[in-house]
Amino acid sequence: MKKAASLLLALILAVCCAAATADAPSEAFVCGDYLYALLEDGSAEITGYTGSEKNLEIPGELDGKSVTSIGDRAFERKGLISVTIPEGVTSIGTYAFHECTSLEKAVIPEGVTVFGYGAFHTCLKLAEINFPDSLEEIGSCTFYWCGKITDVTIPAGVRAIPNNMFSECIGLTSVTIPGNVEIIDEEAFYDCNGLKEVIIEDGVKEIGKSAFALCTALEKVTIADSVVRMDANVFSRCIELKEVKLPSGIEAVSNYSFAACFALETIEIPEGVKSIGNDVFKDCRELKNVSLPEGLEKIGKEAFKSCESLQEIAIPDSVTFIEPNAFGYCGDEFRMIVGEGSYAEQYCKEWSKQYETR
Repeated sequence: MKKAASLLLALILAVCCAAATADAPSEAFVCGDYLYALLEDGSAEITGYTGSEKNLEIPGELDGKSVTSIGDRAFERKGLISVTIPEGVTSIGTYAFHECTSLEKAVIPEGVTVFGYGAFHTCLKLAEINFPDSLEEIGSCTFYWCGKITDVTIPAGVRAIPNNMFSECIGLTSVTIPGNVEIIDEEAFYDCNGLKEVIIEDGVKEIGKSAFALCTALEKVTIADSVVRMDANVFSRCIELKEVKLPSGIEAVSNYSFAACFALETIEIPEGVKSIGNDVFKDCRELKNVSLPEGLEKIGKEAFKSCESLQEIAIPDSVTFIEPNAFGYCGDEFRMIVGEGSYAEQYCKEWSKQYETR
């Protein structure tokens, strides 16, 4: 029995050691101020930097090995002002330049296909960076809190803008999302409070939760009809938003989508929309004109609550459910235009809402 137990223990240890060996980092090498590891193809990945150069040109070779990768956290919190990445590099790793708070300029060569998670996160002074045409994948939070970036061009190979990619990039004033991008993920441009105009071109399909929330200077949004999904809070608290055309492909306006958009005056809900979620236009104080399509079925909780300037709204006969407080605290003379014998008329009678029949 003891022998069997010993054999079992030995087997477990062997498996654990094998796993540890498989997961172990490559052997570290030193070349001048650079630490590097060898990749499977024999090229070098820079894993660290011990120098003090402010305007750094990273070498293309270390000990005769081609540099093809900037590793995770390789230059994290270094006092760089500018950095030039050499030809031959194809990837920039997780947090590679994280919290390089003095970094103003980064030159990225063609051939780079990947920006890792948070690669330039909290580079507070980064104002100049190019996006190579070869770029295909961008990690989440890549430029989070890079407040000096004023302009971005998304390359044709990029299919998604990940969550928090440009969050709190307060220097951005306008953004065009090209049609090669299919998804704008959660909070991608959250709290970009210098952003004034957004153009979302044909080809984009989804806009994630809070993607443009708290963009307090945003005035105009153009959304292509290719968009079929807009998640909750997508433009909430965009207090200067005056003009937006919703895409014809959506079937629902999600919760809080335009909540506290104080300047919004007119909204047309496109045909095909079946439900308006909770709090969608809550606190849109200047909202005066609302057009609802035939085919709409549901209006959610507090959907138009505190729309103080809204005096009337026509409810399609297709509507079969309205939350009791959907229109609370609207204009003093607010009334609903309803079809005779419709659900909306019964709703108005039950909840003592002013109405007239058409």
